[in-house]
Amino acid sequence: MGSVRVHSDFGVYLESLQIRDADSIAENANDYELARGVGLSHFPHPYGRSDALAFIERATAAFAGGIETHFGIHMDDGTLIGILGLSGLDKADRKGEAGYWLGRKYWGKGYGKKAVRLLLHFGFEDISLNRISALVYPFNETSAKLLRGLGFQKEGTLREASTDGKIMLDADIFALLKKDYREDADIVTEGFDAGSFAH
Repeated sequence: MGSVRVHSDFGVYLESLQIRDADSIAENANDYELARGVGLSHFPHPYGRSDALAFIERATAAFAGGIETHFGIHMDDGTLIGILGLSGLDKADRKGEAGYWLGRKYWGKGYGKKAVRLLLHFGFEDISLNRISALVYPFNETSAKLLRGLGFQKEGTLREASTDGKIMLDADIFALLKKDYREDADIVTEGFDAGSFAH
């Protein structure tokens, strides 16, 4: 699969991961608070270039196999500022789970919400999902606010869903259904062949 790009006039765009992204991923991801918000049970800290390279390799293979989708979040000048994607893709039931993170210096600027809007287009329009969910730790109020602002509804709490290495943590589950999704911008996906994601 060649490079896939999802874009609009948002000031950010999504692009499939490349080896050249490793240094930027490692620089942004090597942050304890970020790792804590994503989940220390599966997000390494400290985070180095070797972690980024291993992630890119796994993510690229999963994308090519129609198992998961991961994209770099880029500003219009090409700067990579974070990662987002859809995992747990269930082609029969047409559902997946969104995950995302931004480097700390890009927090609070609206980039995350714009990037997730692009991901929703990809999930609902390009790979025909009916349901996109996301898990958020209760202490991550910024992420919960982002999801609510995009129409996600909180459906409940998964008790002791993961660990930070010391204690078990609850996670709130949010979801958005295709019937409640309203695309209010001209979003375009280029370079994508839906063959491996076909139901």
